[in-house]
Parts: sequence; structure tokens; C-alpha cells
Amino acid sequence: MTPVRVKQIADKADRHAGGRPTKYKAAYVDDVISHLGEGFTLASWAGEIGVSRECVYEWARVHEEFSDAIKKGRAKGQPDPRAGRHSGY
Repeated sequence: MTPVRVKQIADKADRHAGGRPTKYKAAYVDDVISHLGEGFTLASWAGEIGVSRECVYEWARVHEEFSDAIKKGRAKGQPDPRAGRHSGY
């Protein structure tokens, strides 16, 4: 392979892969934790920010910190399994 061809390949790799740029923002990490922590769904959060559920799931696959935030938010939004149980009569 010639040096010119190597440079062409390297230049092509540096370019954007194509498609629409992502709307993902690092600030969404805290936002999604808060939203899910209040008991709302991921789909409702996606609607609030104007993206599809599929888009949000893609962000979770690509951004580990966002995936972790979803897990944290869902855990916060779950009712305490001990709440509401009667200890007996």
C-alpha cells in the first residue's frame, strides 16, 4: 500500500461516520436519574426531550454512564418492597 493510500484511509477514518449528529448530552445523566426516580418511565422522559425511545436505548448502548444512570433511576423509582406490609395483628 502506498503512503498516499494510507493517508486517504486515515483521513476517511477521521470523518464523521454519516447520519444525523447525536442529540445526546452528558447532562442527561442526572436528568434521567431524577425523572425515573420519581416513578416515571423512560418513554415519558424520551418524549419530554423530544426523541424516540429507540434513540434513548441506543444512547444506553453507546454511553455506559447513561446506561448506569437509567439503572440508578429505575432503582430509585421502585417502591420499597417492605413498605405497606403489615407485621401482623
